[in-house]
Amino acid sequence: MLFLGKLGVAACCGVAAFAMSNLEYYNNPEKYPATYLSSGILPIAVAVLTGYIVAQIFFSVYEMAIDTVLLSFCEDCESNSGQPQYAPPLLLEAIGATAPKGESPDPYGAQKPGRQRANR
Repeated sequence: MLFLGKLGVAACCGVAAFAMSNLEYYNNPEKYPATYLSSGILPIAVAVLTGYIVAQIFFSVYEMAIDTVLLSFCEDCESNSGQPQYAPPLLLEAIGATAPKGESPDPYGAQKPGRQRANR
């Protein structure tokens, strides 16, 4: 799914570069001889490649956030005998799990009993 997002960003960059290369500023050699493009293939290819590289960087940060959430969920399950205690309801719904009975999951990430946050 993330790969399709990267391709989508690259395709949008290519379409934008194609639209810009069809402007009169780049296609009229008599009026604008210094900016005339004989072929728009190279600028479009550079725009697509640059768009894909930038999308790769941004989506890698997003992918790391997804991995962090899933690892935190696994750690929660492991430290609570296989029952997630602090997982958000949306994540529980997505994986098909249920919240522990008698307790409502805290979507704001409450601390475990006995552990307090340090006042700063």
